[in-house]
Amino acid sequence: MKTKIFWPIVLILFMSFAFNMWGIGHDMPYCYEHDELNFVMTALSFGKGNLDPGSFIHGSFLYYFLFLQYAAFFLIKLLSGSVKSAHDFISYYLTNPTPFFLIGRISTAIFSTVSIYLTYLIGKRIGGRRLSGVLASLFLGTSLLYVNMSHLVKEDIFYVFFMLLSFLSVLKAAKNNKFLYLSGFLIGFALSVKYLSVLGLIFVFFGFVTNGKSAKEMIRGLVIAGCFAFAGFVIGQPYGLMHIRVFLEAIFGLKGHIFDKAIGDKPLYASWYMYLVYLKRSFGIYILAAFLLSFLNIFNKVRARANILLLPFILVYFFFISRAVHTQPSYLMGILPFICIYTSIFISDLVTIISGTRQRLCILISTMIGFLLVAPSLMNSLRYDFLLTKPDTRAVSKKWIEENIPANSTILIESAFPREIVHAPAILENKACLEDEIKAIKQSGGSGIFWGMKIKQLKNSSLARYYVLKDGHFGKGALNKYSPEYIVVSSYYDHGFWVSKNDRQLFYNDLLKNYSLIKNFEAMPYIVWFPSFCTLRENPENLRYVDMLLPDQNLMAGPNIAIYQKKLRK
Repeated sequence: MKTKIFWPIVLILFMSFAFNMWGIGHDMPYCYEHDELNFVMTALSFGKGNLDPGSFIHGSFLYYFLFLQYAAFFLIKLLSGSVKSAHDFISYYLTNPTPFFLIGRISTAIFSTVSIYLTYLIGKRIGGRRLSGVLASLFLGTSLLYVNMSHLVKEDIFYVFFMLLSFLSVLKAAKNNKFLYLSGFLIGFALSVKYLSVLGLIFVFFGFVTNGKSAKEMIRGLVIAGCFAFAGFVIGQPYGLMHIRVFLEAIFGLKGHIFDKAIGDKPLYASWYMYLVYLKRSFGIYILAAFLLSFLNIFNKVRARANILLLPFILVYFFFISRAVHTQPSYLMGILPFICIYTSIFISDLVTIISGTRQRLCILISTMIGFLLVAPSLMNSLRYDFLLTKPDTRAVSKKWIEENIPANSTILIESAFPREIVHAPAILENKACLEDEIKAIKQSGGSGIFWGMKIKQLKNSSLARYYVLKDGHFGKGALNKYSPEYIVVSSYYDHGFWVSKNDRQLFYNDLLKNYSLIKNFEAMPYIVWFPSFCTLRENPENLRYVDMLLPDQNLMAGPNIAIYQKKLRK
């Protein structure tokens, strides 16, 4: 018997994968996202034989996943004769990092597309009809935030994938209780990807509640599921248990960093309000309104199981992240697909009531409603992808510096995490600079392997290089430590998130006393947090300036980059 292909979901998956792959090579060979750089370089460092990540600020799963892919890539290069040793492989990364980032980004794009299919399966199963699944997958696949995260080597898409698998296991537990143990294991594994996944234990708990077991059986099942969750976490992050003190310090350090105090300016609005704003910016006003209306399902007894499994998790998760002093749109990723699923159930019920048993009318109404709802997010996602293919201010300004500033000049630049430049022009260091940096690296306990290789490669390089002084970000008193010939400033830090606006203004006051502006590169449209978190603290409505029908328009992504030169003393 042939399986009939359900074309709507095939088309949605194809569209989603196309969204994710369009612009996948953005910014290469440079990297303007510090988390991407952290994941790639840490995974490569495992090639030394030590699999301890050394830090537990992020879950470890993605490090190991990337390492396995890089190991396979190394074997391919080795067998083809392109490299002859691990040393050659690292040298290859330093001269051509693009393939290494593309491996991670394409993996993210694939997991993102598969997660949309899982969203369809969950929506179909819990909603009781295909329409629920189709709408849920359509909403998620066109979400600006989801498309945004699908282009980066970050953990967000991966933990969403495992949480969706876990939820699907909860639904399958209606026929076999052992699927709840699998669900617990998958949540533990998701926890090794990103710690927010721990909140997925909420729907695992309600999975036991809805299965109608006795209190004794439920408690026993929860204990077993908890053990499976612990096992999943240890498998994904084994060194967290081996270095429990360092792990706990990282967790509680994150708590202080996220929940207890502001980094720069204190936010003007409550976090819960900002997260609603982020949802509106990601989905558009129509889907957000439909989601809020879907709470009417509480009064629908037919939807009792969907309400119990979905609503507590969505609400607890939302109010938990709303405790953060500084809001991050990526924190919403854990509930993004579940919001789509819950909303799609409400809309599919509404469509069914309107159309009755008339199938053609149902298809017509659902198609019209579906595309009406996703129109804002669909257009913004298309514009976002289109902008990814355009030049970036950081790359353009780097080229100008190399052509107009004498080699070996001293340049102060911000946005180093800690020694790799990410949110500013990736200016190349000269030998003296690299030698001083490698000393500092070794003094802090590092090996300095990457920097040693950079020094060896200087012989074959004809590019302009400079003595680059690196700082995290410029605030009050920043210039007391330095007296360079040139300073490069990024507007990435002008918005009060990393440094208060008052301290930033004091820096600019000090700067203009002794330095004069010689070149300014302005982004068009101005989306300073582009490409990562383009919905963070600024309105993506600026994407409306991206006209895809005018390919010759003067588009340039990124923050504004300003270059200052020291004034000559009279």
